[in-house]
Amino acid sequence: RLLREQEVGGSNPLAPTIQIMINISSYPAHLTMIAAILIMTAGCSPAPKYHGHPRAKNKSEPVHEIQSRKKPPSKPVAFSYPVKKFDLERITSFFGIRKHPRYNTREFHRGIDIKAEYGEQAFASACGTVIFAGRQSGFGNVVIIDHGHRFSTVYAHLWVLEVDKGAQVKTGDVIGKIGRTGNATGTHLHFEIRVEGEAVDPLDYL
Repeated sequence: RLLREQEVGGSNPLAPTIQIMINISSYPAHLTMIAAILIMTAGCSPAPKYHGHPRAKNKSEPVHEIQSRKKPPSKPVAFSYPVKKFDLERITSFFGIRKHPRYNTREFHRGIDIKAEYGEQAFASACGTVIFAGRQSGFGNVVIIDHGHRFSTVYAHLWVLEVDKGAQVKTGDVIGKIGRTGNATGTHLHFEIRVEGEAVDPLDYL
């Protein structure tokens, strides 16, 4: 028992073993033999097993967040198509990351581009108030309509504007004619739906 305590404590077990053998040399021969066997057995006992450092902690696995597509906001406004005979095949650029057709840089496209004939009419997608009608850098001639309930729509690259700022429009009213003003590489209508000024995928609402 003394040897085990000293092994665990880190002391040298050899010295007490010699001391004990010296002390028991005066006993009868058979007792001396039994004591020697016990000492040898104790001296050969296995060292204590340690199962890792006491401060070691299991590292948790990294948590990978799954970024699901944001659920579109509620739809208090009913939106219609901004052009006649709308079809998905007419969309030349969708909402999301894309390569810019003119500058060949990656960008976030905030709307959809609808291929159109030069001078084709663009319609108000929902009733509302025109809050901008004029020219913007990159967009060319553009109309922005506020529909209330935090929603607004954007119509860009127009050739001709048919409404002025402050005008009240109804669904289907002509707001302009489609062209290729601004940074457009071809005749098309750039159409956006915004919620509190932030662009959302128009195809979730049309």
